[in-house]
Amino acid sequence: MMIMQPTKIILRDGREITVTLLTREIPSSALQEYINKLVDEDAFLLVDKKYSLTEEMEWKRRMLEEADHNQSITLIALDGERVIASLQARRDRMKEINNVSFGIAIAKEFRGAGLGETLLRMLIEETKKKMKPKNMYITYIDGNVPAANLYRKLGFKKIIGRFPKWVKHKGRYLDTIILLYSG
Repeated sequence: MMIMQPTKIILRDGREITVTLLTREIPSSALQEYINKLVDEDAFLLVDKKYSLTEEMEWKRRMLEEADHNQSITLIALDGERVIASLQARRDRMKEINNVSFGIAIAKEFRGAGLGETLLRMLIEETKKKMKPKNMYITYIDGNVPAANLYRKLGFKKIIGRFPKWVKHKGRYLDTIILLYSG
């Protein structure tokens, strides 16, 4: 189900990108290349292994199915045909179904240009309209200062969870922090 039309946005540095919902037309190979570059970089993600094309196709199929059932929203940013960012809002399950978690990842060369702020604002508004959540929250790895600053700027302010030394990143165990959206 299409919620929003593809939208062109201009970044602070003048680059024009397109933002769209995840669709069947976005090549799985472009999604695979994007996530595998982030894995190579050892970015602040939970993903720690490269995806095969088959795995990426399966991920895309699941995300499209979830979207069809109003269980998630996945935004994709494109520079031409190249995937440069992905964001998700996903419903929790069972008795927690009215809570929605957010995730965001941006290609290194597009960080710091205002893309994350623009995309996350779009996703928050789309989530409010489409999913009508009771709570919205985002999780990040301690030490990811740009992400923490962005999330707080956009209304994810109250720490509702801190898991000490929860995730191994670049050989060290770091805390995972959960922030609640308060608008």
